[in-house]
Amino acid sequence: MTLGQKLKELRVKNDLTIAYVAFKAKISETSVSYYENDRNEISLKKYMCLCEIYGVEPFETYKSVDGVYDPDFEESLQKEEYDNEEEQR
Repeated sequence: MTLGQKLKELRVKNDLTIAYVAFKAKISETSVSYYENDRNEISLKKYMCLCEIYGVEPFETYKSVDGVYDPDFEESLQKEEYDNEEEQR
């Protein structure tokens, strides 16, 4: 499963429309569609935002995607999650 397929699966599982996700993430509907179809790479910030909308942990979701393991991205995710936890305290 690609990252785009996983993002689409999460959106559908949560019964959300592309329009709703785009509105909540402050991006275009085209961007959401392109991410889901692996036509554009998603930034870390947008990925974190979509995971929040879908109510999933970014790192766990990322690990479930086939063939995209990137230690630098993993490290960035872990740092971003830590920074977000610190902000909430």
